[in-house]
Amino acid sequence: MEDLSSRLKQVRKELNLSQTELAEKLEVQQADISRWESGKTTPNFQTLQKYSSLNVNVSWLFTGIGKIFDEQIDGTTYFEVRYYQRRTNGNK
Repeated sequence: MEDLSSRLKQVRKELNLSQTELAEKLEVQQADISRWESGKTTPNFQTLQKYSSLNVNVSWLFTGIGKIFDEQIDGTTYFEVRYYQRRTNGNK
């Protein structure tokens, strides 16, 4: 069964971001990301809400139920955009 730490790591991997890159987007330190993903600490609620700026379904972060990413207005998810970018850049 997945827990919050594994879901946080899964999101980062799906976004194809390093811990440093994600930390910059969330305005936290890379060490914070590392501690969250290892389960040593958990992010506060305000930080978890920042994940929504990356189109992450925050409810999924808490529960593991539903889709990882919220759909954008045009129906394309952030994950689909990142997947397309990886495919077109040769990163399969």
